[in-house]
Amino acid sequence: MFHAGHQPERSLLKAVGDDTAVLFIGDADQLPSVGAGNVLRDMIASTVIPTHTLKTIFRQAKESKIITYAHQINQGESPRIDSPFKQPGIWQEADCFFIDSDEATKHN
Repeated sequence: MFHAGHQPERSLLKAVGDDTAVLFIGDADQLPSVGAGNVLRDMIASTVIPTHTLKTIFRQAKESKIITYAHQINQGESPRIDSPFKQPGIWQEADCFFIDSDEATKHN
């Protein structure tokens, strides 16, 4: 079930006893970590482990742009995320911005 990049998880599961329950909590839609791979997504995709999906969002407001953009990305769309360098007023209005590295270095 674990790929080569999943050594920490493999070590954890080898270290716990057979009668020990291990609970993994996370977001299957989160971007993969650097180096460690898609551990949670791989475990869910295996269908060997029982899973539950929570549908209520508690961390952001319902009108949050973060939620809007996440849903668009999950549906295969490319969201149009405004840049505060092009529209300075959004610093106070929005909760999610796009700043590319070229823009950021021009505005030192």
